[in-house]
Amino acid sequence: MNLLRLSHLTGRQDWIQRSQQLLTAFSDRLIKVPIALPDMVRSVMAQHYTLKQIVICGQPDSEDTAGLISCVNSLFLPHKVLILADGNTEGFLYQKLPLLSSLVAQDDKATAYVCENFACALPVTCPQELRRLLLE
Repeated sequence: MNLLRLSHLTGRQDWIQRSQQLLTAFSDRLIKVPIALPDMVRSVMAQHYTLKQIVICGQPDSEDTAGLISCVNSLFLPHKVLILADGNTEGFLYQKLPLLSSLVAQDDKATAYVCENFACALPVTCPQELRRLLLE
């Protein structure tokens, strides 16, 4: 699952291939006793669904950021990747994920971007709007 998430964050196809190789290596066991490998079953399911990439731009200790994060965590979204972008362009995430540089907070409010396949919906700043986007 981590390889899948990383591939959806970075766009690296080789990590998807590695994930598929791992699942193939365990395919016999997955077919016979799937309950023994619940995370691998979840990974198989994730490969058949589009992962939502949710980026929240805001300060980690602010109330509006907490509201958006709480909104995401209040929903059952097993196929999501959640990232908190705090604006520190010198930080590790900004260095490894160039996409983050183009996503910024709007009007000095915490802002959420919901993306699928590296295409993002319009940014939202309200938890109710974020909830609507996530349920679509």
